[in-house]
Amino acid sequence: MTNFVFVYGTLKPGEFYEHVAQKAGAFKAEKAFVEGYRIYHLREEKYPAVIAAPPLKDDLLEEELVFGYVLEYENIEAALEVLDELEGINLDPPEYNRGEVKVTRLRDDEELSAWMYTFAKEEYLTEQHAQHIPYGNWTGIDKDDVAGSVEDIADESVAAHGRARALSST
Repeated sequence: MTNFVFVYGTLKPGEFYEHVAQKAGAFKAEKAFVEGYRIYHLREEKYPAVIAAPPLKDDLLEEELVFGYVLEYENIEAALEVLDELEGINLDPPEYNRGEVKVTRLRDDEELSAWMYTFAKEEYLTEQHAQHIPYGNWTGIDKDDVAGSVEDIADESVAAHGRARALSST
């Protein structure tokens, strides 16, 4: 079982539920991304949702990437118990599902296997309830002005897209 969890929203370092990630146990955090997923901001709830998304075109710049952190926990079983509770995977119906994904660490482009929570209620992701986050980087700033947040992260995201393209061609 992998000791890594990929987080892309309120569990990231510096975000609202970082303390829950810490309550889940000691961890090391490093910037990372996943390919083939799309991220949305839930307007009323004020947190993100990620769903699987097939590549849009052959060009990786057109493919969906989600940026976040990979957390390496010392005790993954204890961590997942706490994180599963927050993410509502035991609700009926669940709010999120947990599954294993391939994550690329930005520091060294190493591909890792990690747990990630995906939104279980895709039918809720309408324009009325959710807003797609271009460039795949959600932050806890005012999501009613997504364009402002896009400008803040565009350079880092474009650089990572370029690295992802280079990795896929090797």
